[in-house]
Amino acid sequence: MAAVPLGAVTGGAVADTFGLRAPLWLAAGALTVLAVAYAVLTRTGPGQEPSAEQGKVAERQ
Repeated sequence: MAAVPLGAVTGGAVADTFGLRAPLWLAAGALTVLAVAYAVLTRTGPGQEPSAEQGKVAERQ
């Protein structure tokens, strides 16, 4: 099942149960949680710094 039909059904059910603004608040909360999780999981920790060659710009010949 694709995400759009699933979101439409879920959003409709949430709006019918909790009111028209509820799906927007639910989406805002989910987006915040996902953004924090992404930031934590992709953070570069000690010993994980990029090597000098990865950050080097190719020299013009």
